[in-house]
Amino acid sequence: MNRYIIKNHLCYIILSLLFFSIISCSSGGVDGEASPPNSPIQKIDINMKSASISQSASDYTEIYLSISGPGIEPDIERITKEITPPIQFLIYVPPGDDRVFLAQARDSSKNVIHEGSVIVDIAPDKLVTINIFFSLWEVVAAGFAHTVAIKTDGTLWAWGYNEYGQLGDGTWEDKNTPTQIGTDTDWEAVAAGDYHSLALKTDGTLWVWGNNGYGQLGDGTTVNKNIPTRIGIDTDWSAIAAGFYHTIALKSDDTLWAWGYNNYGQLGDGTAWKDSPVQITQ
Repeated sequence: MNRYIIKNHLCYIILSLLFFSIISCSSGGVDGEASPPNSPIQKIDINMKSASISQSASDYTEIYLSISGPGIEPDIERITKEITPPIQFLIYVPPGDDRVFLAQARDSSKNVIHEGSVIVDIAPDKLVTINIFFSLWEVVAAGFAHTVAIKTDGTLWAWGYNEYGQLGDGTWEDKNTPTQIGTDTDWEAVAAGDYHSLALKTDGTLWVWGNNGYGQLGDGTTVNKNIPTRIGIDTDWSAIAAGFYHTIALKSDDTLWAWGYNNYGQLGDGTAWKDSPVQITQ
């Protein structure tokens, strides 16, 4: 009797294994294509950035993934309700060049809040793992004891030591968490000196704040500023950098400009310190 039960039990196990093996092979593919057995995994990262600055990343309710490219008809599409980042898809994508992976985070009304894309060549016999991440910070710079940063929505943030107004929040008080500076959403680049900060906007304007004891803000004074202050009227600034007490910048015509402390010749103009931008030539 025991041998009969054992025999039936073994048969049940064998049949179960065969059944699940068949199911696994038939369900692993996309659009009717079976996944290759034991295939190595090709990893793809998609970093999604804000598509709508009026909504936060927490407002999305679904993640949409579309894969397109030569030989893929129609597009492969996947939607998941598991929205705790990072999101991961494990699928089989037919091999080929220039596969376009598009990821979107959508709200309950299907509005796109975050999105990102990447073009990848898929090698033969590969399972594909797509990892979807959310960008929050775009650019960051650190001074002696303060930090300035720009989020993907174009807002400006700062925190840390603030005795000279280098945070730009209109106070002289230190902050130990990121603090939004103003409400503008068109910041593009930031730099930080020891006690001063500067930034570029998308319109090519230059803005500075913080310690100005040696004219490193470039506004023609030596007065400290605790809010972003525009320098001049030019709209062709393209790159910025900050040293201990001096500042360097480039314009879109590739000219080099410097101002601030110059006791060691760091401005490169062979003279004394400057409180406004001076073009540097050889």
